[in-house]
Amino acid sequence: MKRQSLSIICSKKNTKIIAFCTFMIFSISLNAQNTIIKKNELLVESKSWCLSSATSPIDSKIDSVVFNTIMNGSFGNTCETYSDFTNISTDVKIGFTYPLLVQTGTCGNNSAKGVKVYIDWNADLDFSDAGEEVAAFGPDVSPMLYNTTVTVPMNAASGATTRMRVVCRETSDMSLIDPCGDYPYGETEDYTINIVPRIVTIANSVQQCLGASG
Repeated sequence: MKRQSLSIICSKKNTKIIAFCTFMIFSISLNAQNTIIKKNELLVESKSWCLSSATSPIDSKIDSVVFNTIMNGSFGNTCETYSDFTNISTDVKIGFTYPLLVQTGTCGNNSAKGVKVYIDWNADLDFSDAGEEVAAFGPDVSPMLYNTTVTVPMNAASGATTRMRVVCRETSDMSLIDPCGDYPYGETEDYTINIVPRIVTIANSVQQCLGASG
């Protein structure tokens, strides 16, 4: 006889529940004496950032994105509603400044469109914290090449692997561009950002202490 049970354990971080659950499935076989003779355990971990996508693959799109060593182009006559480029990554250091370029394009009509770029600096699986909207461009009707610089904040999560999201949406109202949810026309692209662990130098402090004790 076999019995199966399912248990779900969700973790908390900073009193804020994250979509991070562990699912444990147990399959237990019992012999005639009701002694456990076999147990299988399957662990599945689920965690993710929110979804973002256009609903129609026409007109406005993202032609290229450059951020530090990320140089990615998707030129062509076709549009994508969402592009997962999380296999493309770059390393950034806390306190350093890096160039950011975004070029918009079209696979049909030219319409007013804007672009916003987000980076989840504290790696808490959202883009809603202060300073995580790192750039806003437009709106403009014609395809444009935008450029700015982005400084990694001092409170960024040292050593974290996190996400950069670029959202291009057809609109003349920039307040309608959000990092999450569906929108009629445009494109969302996701990339991976590695925040280099911060190295703390204590040699000078040790030397000062030794000098004081002498």
